[in-house]
Amino acid sequence: EARALRGKPVVVYHRSWVYLLDRLGLIQLGTIEPKPRVAPTARHLDALLATMQHERVAVVIREPYQFPDAADFLAERSDAQVLVLSTHPGYPEGVNGIVEHFAYNIGALIAANAPRAQAAGEPEADSEADNERDAERDNERDDGRGNGRGNGRDSGRDDERNSGSDDG
Repeated sequence: EARALRGKPVVVYHRSWVYLLDRLGLIQLGTIEPKPRVAPTARHLDALLATMQHERVAVVIREPYQFPDAADFLAERSDAQVLVLSTHPGYPEGVNGIVEHFAYNIGALIAANAPRAQAAGEPEADSEADNERDAERDNERDDGRGNGRGNGRDSGRDDERNSGSDDG
């Protein structure tokens, strides 16, 4: 089931999901924090929102301790869903073991990325514009202009040179 996630774009609050996104083949299009532990500006959120709308991002991921305002703002204006996921077992309550933890996070990502038409009980229909956008995104990844194979980087914008130390 997780194969259905491959190539799907997501936005995250903080770059703490690099390994999971890479493993599942999800593409991190951006982060709410422009740099680790730096609050987003209105300009940053507007640019991120435009990217989300263009790429039809279905999921914004944040952790339980992160302020919900920016994630909610983006989700409300882009038709995305905010997923509150944890990098550690124990959230939500009752998900205690590491296997349960990964099963919960992956299951939540699969459910949130299910095609909206199929979720509504209608047949899925890809438009020509959707197919062109997906092909363009694949080409950008392949020729180095994109963010690699879902490796959690924001198109080079937030790489190690300007992110400072990042313990998350």
